[in-house]
Amino acid sequence: MLFAHRLDHLPMAMGMYTRERVLAKTFAWRIIATLTGAVVVALGNFASGLMANDQKLADKLLDCGEITGDRAWQLPLWNEYKACTKTNFADLANIGGAGAGTVTAACFLSKFTDDYSWAHIDIAGTAWMKGAEKGGTGRPVPLLCQHILGAVK
Repeated sequence: MLFAHRLDHLPMAMGMYTRERVLAKTFAWRIIATLTGAVVVALGNFASGLMANDQKLADKLLDCGEITGDRAWQLPLWNEYKACTKTNFADLANIGGAGAGTVTAACFLSKFTDDYSWAHIDIAGTAWMKGAEKGGTGRPVPLLCQHILGAVK
């Protein structure tokens, strides 16, 4: 698992690229990050954004969220969104247009995951409490613990 807080997309992509070449391809890769503020616009503070290239993995993570109350909502990684990574200036663009910022950021990361199962959970909206209860929420730890426990069984 790769945890990140407000990192640029490039260091995460480098980690994913390295993982593909160094580690065995027998387990799924999960990324948890406060990747975009756009997920807050899309989902608010109640659900994390989930994107995956493996529907079985996505379904397991969504189920774990429902069991623990640490819910996520799946967002698409359709080819129409992946077109945002095309550019005349580089091999790959790490920023999309004005809309769908969470999805286009995940599309960039997905370019490094063709050979293995991968899921990204964007916790920008769920990681923090504001106001009198200001502080970290601990999310998505319950979801991930449930997922790990389910994999051990």
